[in-house]
Amino acid sequence: MHSHPHLDHIGGNPRIRAAFPQVRIYASAAIGEAMQGFLADYHHQLEGAIAESKDDKQIQAWRDEIAIIDSGKGLYPDVIIDKSQTRQIAGRSFAIHLQAHAVTAGDVWLFDPKTRVVAAGDLVTLPVPFLDTACPPRWQSALDDLAHQPFKTLVPGHGAPMSRAQFDTYRHAYANLVACAASDKPKSICIDGWAADAKPLLSADESKFAKSLLDYYVDNSLRASSEKTKKLCGES
Repeated sequence: MHSHPHLDHIGGNPRIRAAFPQVRIYASAAIGEAMQGFLADYHHQLEGAIAESKDDKQIQAWRDEIAIIDSGKGLYPDVIIDKSQTRQIAGRSFAIHLQAHAVTAGDVWLFDPKTRVVAAGDLVTLPVPFLDTACPPRWQSALDDLAHQPFKTLVPGHGAPMSRAQFDTYRHAYANLVACAASDKPKSICIDGWAADAKPLLSADESKFAKSLLDYYVDNSLRASSEKTKKLCGES
């Protein structure tokens, strides 16, 4: 069982508040749904893994993840973004977009027209798209929307800043992965396809980790039951 990359973001709010007590955190209300769904399930998985493990270092890492989930209200934003809008923040005008039911119930991304930088949040993550709570087709549509923005640099939720060309590599790798998973091709073909398509964006270590993550995601997310997919896509 791997430590989950999503917790880097989820656990960020308490750390940011500790370092900058006056900060105001802007996000959607998706954390509420996650606390009752994905995070509750992951909390249970962590407890089971701790009970079975004899690796003290790994046990402590998992306990640290449980502590993040148990932060409760410390994980919630100060300002809830419930629609796409232009906002003045710290004297600057930003285009803030809310994408419903793509990666989570509500994903916020931001475009700064002055610097032509997009902060994409979890709409762009490496070494793989983190699909635990995702609606794959709506995520693909959201990436297409990002491609129409006049940005020069895209800052992903996980990974190094990207040029437009690097983002296009990611977008096409994602589309190919979704298409492969929707076919009757063996899971290994889909995993190897992502590794090949996203290779320019990944280090050797990340490629190995990516294959491990996708071994789970293809079965449990991209090839999930229709009932689960409808729920994550906001259709039930």
